[in-house]
Amino acid sequence: MAGQSATSVSSCQSGTNVIFNTSSTTPLRVVGSDGRFVYATDVCGIRRIDPGTHAVTMLALNGNFTSRTASVSIAGKWMYVVDNYWGYFNRIDLDSGVSTRIGGDQRYFAAVAADDNYIWMVNSDTLFQINPDTGAFLNSWPVNINGNAPSALLSVGGYLYAAQYGPGNAYPTLVRITKSGATAGTSTTIAGAGLVDITGINTDGNRLYVADRGGVKTVA
Repeated sequence: MAGQSATSVSSCQSGTNVIFNTSSTTPLRVVGSDGRFVYATDVCGIRRIDPGTHAVTMLALNGNFTSRTASVSIAGKWMYVVDNYWGYFNRIDLDSGVSTRIGGDQRYFAAVAADDNYIWMVNSDTLFQINPDTGAFLNSWPVNINGNAPSALLSVGGYLYAAQYGPGNAYPTLVRITKSGATAGTSTTIAGAGLVDITGINTDGNRLYVADRGGVKTVA
């Protein structure tokens, strides 16, 4: 482990013995890997973790990462970040560390997922297909996501997998959203029983894995 989870840490540190800054409403969230490093978010922001040396480095990017909304996604060497405080959209080159705002002064308040072709965003009621180079909206479709932006979002093949919360922050369900064609935006519930607070979704190509406050769970 690169560090340990703690509450109310006064400083956001880099090093090999880091205490992550979390709270009861902002858990440590692992957002992905580029094949070299693991990336996570906490109250401080985005952390880069070297699994070999256990070194943890802060990425220099302003923003609010205490929101439940899934605001960071990785595709290849690119990290896409929605600043849930100001609403701006940034792309970070993970090779050079250079961060570039894409989309200009357009405001994006939504969960984000990326793949090799597009960026996908889901807010409280709409699915957006976005150009990864310019931030331009290419298509949009209505989606039934119970009025809350997802806390986790993953693009796999022709679908997005999203953590959906109901009114009053009820326990989440895992839904599958069609990304294109005549049924784009259609959502189907695929799991729900036993889920508490989803912070991540990933796949090994065969199964989905859900990071939940109640533990890591497998979805066939």
